[in-house]
Amino acid sequence: MGTRTIARTADWQTHERLLVGLRGWHMALCALETGDGSGEYTGYYKICAGEPASYWEADCLLKGCSQVPRRSPRDALRDAEDMARSAVYHLPAPRALAAVRAARPLNVYERHDLYERTRRV
Repeated sequence: MGTRTIARTADWQTHERLLVGLRGWHMALCALETGDGSGEYTGYYKICAGEPASYWEADCLLKGCSQVPRRSPRDALRDAEDMARSAVYHLPAPRALAAVRAARPLNVYERHDLYERTRRV
């Protein structure tokens, strides 16, 4: 089964984008100007278990930013999305992570997902 990603929101005025449905995780992306009038933007991402209302309201499991400033907010968002997708690739599914946090035994599907994730590293 393939991954289905939907761009739920893309607000180019505030340079914010929300993506849902990547292996059960949600991503909130934002591009901010690195300095007043610099014309360079840095992309930031948050990975959340639940669907966030906005980048700023996202209750995240993991967050980070792009390493190189870009000349456009779209390029900065693209960098942030690439980094977020890479991070999600190495995370177990949200159900498996919830089981570990709850200190309960993993079911057969959760064990399989966790095994597949660790085997690829």
